Amino acid sequence: MKFTQSWRCTELLNKFCFKHKNKSNIHFLEIGAYEGKTTTLLADKFCNGENSSVDVIDPWEEYWDAPNIEQAYENFKYNIQNFDNINVYKGKSQDILPWIALRTTNRYDMIYIDGDHTEESTYMDLKFSYPLLKDGGVIIVDDYTDETLPGIKIGVDNWIKSQNLLAKGYPTPFKLFTGDRQFAIQK
Repeated sequence: MKFTQSWRCTELLNKFCFKHKNKSNIHFLEIGAYEGKTTTLLADKFCNGENSSVDVIDPWEEYWDAPNIEQAYENFKYNIQNFDNINVYKGKSQDILPWIALRTTNRYDMIYIDGDHTEESTYMDLKFSYPLLKDGGVIIVDDYTDETLPGIKIGVDNWIKSQNLLAKGYPTPFKLFTGDRQFAIQK
């Protein structure tokens, strides 16, 4: 594998993904893949049963925190070449997610958001991906507590407010988790 960035499996990924290991018909969505480190982990360790898949959305466009994006995309293609359970959608999540939603609902067991780290994009990723989540499924948003990326927390918090969680008897019907700089919500 070709990776230029260090990364480790997180507490929340293990917590919510391990139960899917070797099970059939498990589907994960990853928004923001860069070189595919999380992608290959999900496909190899957690989403490896019969008829299971990882869908990946990333535009692989220049971005302030993604140096040498062309090389990152080449590394991504190299890293996933031996997997037949990964589907790649090259484009912006705000364009791809509505397209996926036209074709399916309640598809994903887990959605991992580590895309554009802005407030608006984080909010829109949650808005468009949540309807694609199965009941009992989990969305994990990376970098939620990273103080150098305040847009993520603001986007998540604004989305929670837009869902009117407090009026619905918060945390019901949602379960919220934080850990390892991440936020997770279970449907």
